[in-house]
Amino acid sequence: MKYLAFTAALLVAVSPRLAAQGTPRDLSLDEALRVAEQNNPDYRSVQTGVRDASARERESKGAFLPQLSTSLSFAGTMSARRVGEDEFGNPLPAGEVRESTRSSTGHGARLGIPLYERGRTSEVKASRADSRAAGAAVLVERGRVRAEVKRRYQDAVRAERLIELEEQLLASARERLDATQRLFRIAAQGMVEVLGAEVEVARQEQAVDQARGDARKAKLSLGEAMGTLDVEEAKLTTGPMEVFDPASLGADSLVTLAMRGHPRLAEAASDVAAAGYRVSAARGQRWPKLDASLDYGRSSLRQDYDAFSDFANPFNPFDRDLSFGFSVSLPIFDQFRTSTQVAQADGARTRAQESLRATRLAVEREVRSALIDLQNTFRSSQRSEHAAKLSRDRLEMAREQYRLGAISFTELQQVVDRTAEAERDALRARFEFANALATLEERVGAPVGA
Repeated sequence: MKYLAFTAALLVAVSPRLAAQGTPRDLSLDEALRVAEQNNPDYRSVQTGVRDASARERESKGAFLPQLSTSLSFAGTMSARRVGEDEFGNPLPAGEVRESTRSSTGHGARLGIPLYERGRTSEVKASRADSRAAGAAVLVERGRVRAEVKRRYQDAVRAERLIELEEQLLASARERLDATQRLFRIAAQGMVEVLGAEVEVARQEQAVDQARGDARKAKLSLGEAMGTLDVEEAKLTTGPMEVFDPASLGADSLVTLAMRGHPRLAEAASDVAAAGYRVSAARGQRWPKLDASLDYGRSSLRQDYDAFSDFANPFNPFDRDLSFGFSVSLPIFDQFRTSTQVAQADGARTRAQESLRATRLAVEREVRSALIDLQNTFRSSQRSEHAAKLSRDRLEMAREQYRLGAISFTELQQVVDRTAEAERDALRARFEFANALATLEERVGAPVGA
């Protein structure tokens, strides 16, 4: 097989070689992303924050609803008293002991109705803002997980492509060994050249084994990001992303896109809103509180334990009580507790505002930096591809010179080594572009393209 053949086949669709017995299952990038959204432990953990925030929001709304409670009680007493005392109050030896038993039962219900408390509305608004922040945090983690899966998927594809490259280099080394042995048989080359070719074959066989091990580890890393390690024998069906010139991607337009819809900014803005509402809620503690209540109860007090049987008979004439009332409380001096709460809430709002400003600065810096990285990887990919093409042409000429005896085996091997390194660099640069694009999309918070 010619050396030029393996370099031409290097950039075609992926056909990974797996060691699994039987037919391996296909795993596309879209499928990997779907599995990650279902199984990634970090993403699933963040989703619990949404449920917690929803429960707190429901609790804050419930403060406007009446409170209803009921009670049921049973009690019984037994007492023994000695009667008959002397003039000093001491019991007589022949005094009589009297025993008595009493029982009581009762049940009732209480209805409490909150009529007015100024801070409750603000607490509801704050809890709604917390729910929005929790939802935005889920989107942030989703974007991070998706970007990580994309990067690790591309790393796994690159590792499988590297196996193909190293196998082609091994085939080329074996061809050179055969050619050197033929030249040795006609005395055109010495035993030193033959031994050198055999060493090169052994070294390349080791490189193939290393590439296969790295490919398996890359799939395990992909499985970790997906939340399942059952991908080691999977067949990766999505090839590398096409390299394009990112000159059409303007930094200002990407920053504007990020500022408009990045979930990190939405989370920080929701935190600011929640902190503002909690300042209002804290200040509301200085206002009056108005409540209403309604109580109803039935009870029975009897000798012996007859009250217990009375309760079982709904027609017995229980004692009944019905009461209702209104209460107004106005805080006058609470030892500066409200003032402290207001100051703390105001400080929390200021910190949230500064955190939002810091997040805006960080998002803009990350977007611009990621775009610079993408541009650099594009130029690196172009230069690496060009260098690989020149190296292939140079290798063809060197092989011809070696057959004609114009150069030694050592000189040919130097050209081969440099060509192999150029091919590895070209492969690495292409996948670095795909990873840089995934990072840029993560920083922007939305897909970008040519």
